[in-house]
Amino acid sequence: MKARADAQQRADTVATQVALEQEYAAARGGRVAAARRPVKWGRLLIIGVVVLLIAAVGLLQIVPMTGYIPATEKVLTERLQEPVSIGGLRFTLFPSPQLKIERLAIGPGQDVRIETVVIAVTSLAILDEKKILDEVEITGLALDQDALPRVAAWAAAPPANTRLQVQRLKINGIKLGLHGAELPDLDAVATLGKDGGWQKLSVHDAKARLELIPLKEQGQYRANFTAQNWTPPVGPRVEFSELAAIAVFTRQNATITGIEGRVFGGALKGAANVHWKNNLVADGELTLKGADLASALAGFTRDFVASGTLDAKVKFAAQGQTPDELFAAPRVTTSFALQKGTLNNVDLVRAIQSTSRSGLRGGKTPYTEITGDAQSAGNRIAYRNLKLAAGPLNATGVLDVSPASELAGRLNVQLGTQSISIARGVLNVSGGMKDPLLGQ
Repeated sequence: MKARADAQQRADTVATQVALEQEYAAARGGRVAAARRPVKWGRLLIIGVVVLLIAAVGLLQIVPMTGYIPATEKVLTERLQEPVSIGGLRFTLFPSPQLKIERLAIGPGQDVRIETVVIAVTSLAILDEKKILDEVEITGLALDQDALPRVAAWAAAPPANTRLQVQRLKINGIKLGLHGAELPDLDAVATLGKDGGWQKLSVHDAKARLELIPLKEQGQYRANFTAQNWTPPVGPRVEFSELAAIAVFTRQNATITGIEGRVFGGALKGAANVHWKNNLVADGELTLKGADLASALAGFTRDFVASGTLDAKVKFAAQGQTPDELFAAPRVTTSFALQKGTLNNVDLVRAIQSTSRSGLRGGKTPYTEITGDAQSAGNRIAYRNLKLAAGPLNATGVLDVSPASELAGRLNVQLGTQSISIARGVLNVSGGMKDPLLGQ
C-alpha cells in the first residue's frame, strides 16, 4: 500500500510538472505569435515602383539620345537650307521637361556655332511630323560679320514643306565678330509669324538696344536704336549720355535719320548714309549745341586744354575696308562758335606786347567769342576764318595742325579800341599743341 501511495505521489508530481511546462510553452508561443505582424506586400510594391521611377528619371537625365541626332539634323537642315551638325542630344525632366541640343555647327564651313539649344516640351506635339514650337532658347551663338547676310536669309519665311516652325527665339550670349571692332556679348529676342518669317528682332546689351522690323518692301528693314551712357565700339572713345536714331536699310546700305542725343553736355542732331557693297562708305551732317568745350577736346586729344561752350555744324565723309579704317581719317568740314571761355597755354595779350625775338609760351587768353571754319583730311586740320573777341582784344587768322600735332599759322592781333590802339601786329604760331609758341 505504501509503495502504491509513493508511486501515485510521484505520478501526480510528474503530471503537475508537465502541466506547468505546457502552460509556459503555450504562453510563450502566444507572445511570439503576437509579436509577428502580417507582411504588407502592397506597401513594398509601391516603394519598388517609386524606386524604379526615380531610376528611370535619372537615366533620362544622363543617357544621351544619340539615335535621334540624324533626324534632328535633317529637320534643321531643311529649315535653314544649310548643313547642320549636332554634337549631343538629350531629354531632361528637371527643372522642367525639355529637349537639349548641344554643340551645333551650321554652314558648309561650320562658321556659325551654338553651344546649346533648349526646347521646352509642353505636350506630345513635338513628336508630330510637323513641329510647331512656342519658344526655343539658344545660348552661346558665335558668328562673324560675313555670316550676317546668311542669318538674315534664315529669318525669311521658310519653304512651304518645312517641318519646323518656331514662334519665338530667345538668344543669350551672342558673340558677333566685326572686322576691326570688338563688341560686348549681346542678347536677342526674335518674334516669328505664322508663315515662319520673322516679325521683330530686338538685340541689346546693358546700355544699348536695337530693334529690327521688316518692311513691306522686299529686302528693306527699319531699325530703331536707343542707348544711354554708351560708348561706340569703333571710332573715338566718346560716351553718349543719350542717343537715339531711326534707320531704313537693305543688305547693301542704310539711311539713318532722326539722330538725336546728348554728348559733351550738348544736344546732338543729324542724319547719315552708310554703304557697304564693296567697302564701307559713310557721309552725313551733324549739329551740336551747348556742348562743353573741355569735354569735347578731351574726347579727341589731351594735348590742348580750353574751356567754353561749343556750337558746331559738321559735314563728314569717310570710307575704308573696316570700321576702324572708316573712322581713321574722315574728311570733315565744320563751322563752329565758342562762347565765354579760356584758351590755356596761349597769352595773346603778352605776345603782342612782347619785344622778345624768341617768342612766348604759356599763359591764358580769356575770350568772349571765337568763330571759324575747320577742314580735316588725312589727319590734318586747317582752321580758316578765325575770329576772336575778348573785350579790347581782337584777332583774326588761320591755323594748321599736322598729323603730329605740330602748329603753323598767323594771327592778326589788335589790342585797344577803335579810337585808341595799344598794340597791333602779326603773331606767328608754331610749336606743338601742348606748348604753342607765339612770336612776332
